[in-house]
Amino acid sequence: MPQALKSLRASDIDSICERFDGLARSLGLDTVFWQVTRSPVGRAPASVTLQIDTEQRLGGLTVWENGHLDYEVIDASTGESVSCVHREGVDVEITVSLASQFLGRVAVDVTG
Repeated sequence: MPQALKSLRASDIDSICERFDGLARSLGLDTVFWQVTRSPVGRAPASVTLQIDTEQRLGGLTVWENGHLDYEVIDASTGESVSCVHREGVDVEITVSLASQFLGRVAVDVTG
């Protein structure tokens, strides 16, 4: 089992964000909204959230420093959940892998 994240280091987050951006560009996503935010300083456990909205899909992914990760993708026209995932014990590489899966689900029906 992978070791849980001990902290969300700035270099890890920068690397993950660059990989998110590269994947989104490679998928040709026409994003309406894209934002990465960190939880307020002092809030435990600390977290980072990626929100990405397209014309067809809305998605949010959050990873906490304790190694938990959740994401949900919603159909923008119906409001119905398309995909909902919860994982525990993730590390940075698993986070990137699940984020790739998440972006792929946001991209469904967008890229053809």
